[in-house]
Amino acid sequence: MTGSDVILEIFGDDGKASVAYLGSNPTENNEMMFQLKSKSTTDKRGAWMSINENGGRFDSFNKMGEGVVRLLVHSSGAGTLDVRDKFGYKR
Repeated sequence: MTGSDVILEIFGDDGKASVAYLGSNPTENNEMMFQLKSKSTTDKRGAWMSINENGGRFDSFNKMGEGVVRLLVHSSGAGTLDVRDKFGYKR
């Protein structure tokens, strides 16, 4: 992810794949986000922290890139925890 609002971007051993990003989130709300990704191009593990329309949000992804944990501020102002199995399905 590149753009003019990037504050920090770190690339993996190949010098091409972004493994860490701190900057704006232009696809959502242009607020700040922090992403950490695996150095491997086949391993899709990662963690993201961002600010959404209601407050803070944290997402964690497994080796397949499926979102398995989401912690966020709900639209009501309460906290929400969403946990999924290794395939991304709700339990």
